[in-house]
Amino acid sequence: MPAPHHKGRSSPNAKEHRFPYHVDMLVPVGGFGAGLNTIHAWLEARGVPAVTGRGRHTDSGDYIRWCFADPDVAVEFANIFDGLIGRRRR
Repeated sequence: MPAPHHKGRSSPNAKEHRFPYHVDMLVPVGGFGAGLNTIHAWLEARGVPAVTGRGRHTDSGDYIRWCFADPDVAVEFANIFDGLIGRRRR
């Protein structure tokens, strides 16, 4: 059974459907720290919503998924912040 979500919030799957271009980023040991502020400032400066999808855990570490509506923005984000680009499968 899927985890319940707060009233008015979209599930990660619903967000990934609305924002189908993804960038997965390896979470550094100890977290992003001030780097997360840089990410949010970059998104805000471009008027891009900060949308995260399903994270994942692998043997190499934890990943956070950032979701975008525009493929060009996703590619630029991935290039700047060293992420892995992907697209939601239909």
